[in-house]
Amino acid sequence: MSIVDSIRDFQAKQLQQKISKRYQIAVVNPAEFKAREGQSFFILGSGGSINDLSSNQWEQIKAGFSVGMNKWLIHDFIPDATSLEKNWHIEFYERLYNDERLKGSRLKYLFYPAGNVLEYQGFPFRVDEVIKSKIRLHNGARHIVKSRAELDQFHSDPAYMKKVAYKLSSGGLNYEQKGSVYRLVQFALAAGYRHIVFCGIDLNNVAYFWDQIDFLQKRGLESFMIKDQKGKIHATEVKSGNSLPMSEVIQSLQSGLEGKVHFETSSAHSKLTEFLSVWNP
Repeated sequence: MSIVDSIRDFQAKQLQQKISKRYQIAVVNPAEFKAREGQSFFILGSGGSINDLSSNQWEQIKAGFSVGMNKWLIHDFIPDATSLEKNWHIEFYERLYNDERLKGSRLKYLFYPAGNVLEYQGFPFRVDEVIKSKIRLHNGARHIVKSRAELDQFHSDPAYMKKVAYKLSSGGLNYEQKGSVYRLVQFALAAGYRHIVFCGIDLNNVAYFWDQIDFLQKRGLESFMIKDQKGKIHATEVKSGNSLPMSEVIQSLQSGLEGKVHFETSSAHSKLTEFLSVWNP
């Protein structure tokens, strides 16, 4: 690590500790959700392929550790954790996180950026103390690379997973590389998971799981829903300037960690099937 990167990490860690202390919100610690032997880590996106999951796949997800991204709580299934990064649609998210279904549920953690807490001078949504106690702050210290060649070199470094684990365990820091999916992969690696499944991470379209089934009506949220994605492919899959498509980022991870971590996709229709096997337990 260069001197510049070390300084950035130190500053990011100091800022996160300051925010945590000021607002009484804990920092993410992968030891809290450490993998049990043979346990899988499931990243739950909002793609339409979520509706294609079989009952057997859902049973396996329940047995593993699952993280639902952003609007995931629209779904009937409540995961072990959620990852929220946007502050848009405040009343919408307040409805989600004050849902009676969460009381006594399996939801243990709410991963949230420290920078957002600083910007809003606290967690922006009105939630009870039980939900607030589940919030875990994280902070991205820097963007790692700007080209595929650099990214491949970074992921093929034998010390990559140790670096990830150290950054998260010592200060709740993570590397940034376009999108929350990459951050959650780091959470999984740092906690010892060696089988990671991408569910509803389709990338090649902008369909949502709630487009086909009346999840919004179930939650009483049909009047609040705002479609975030435009165009024909997911925004994280669009290449612009030095920003790599998310599929390339995941492919680089898969290649660099081959033989160490097994990545799979839950859907045969996902963009990720170009280089990942389809998870079929």
